[in-house]
Amino acid sequence: MTTAREAEFGDYQTPPELAAAVCRLLVRRGVNPASVVEPTCGSGNFVLAAVDRFPKATGLAVELH
Repeated sequence: MTTAREAEFGDYQTPPELAAAVCRLLVRRGVNPASVVEPTCGSGNFVLAAVDRFPKATGLAVELH
């Protein structure tokens, strides 16, 4: 079944909890980016989680729709 969010963007949107978990894993592995780019960001869950976890990073999110 397609949710309203999937129908809106035409694809799967990463849940915020998963995006936050990925960013926590990156922190544990010593990743400290200066910038974060999320092409085709949809609702932007990854870039939002990244700028939360990496506050000194510059975030850029692009969505064509």
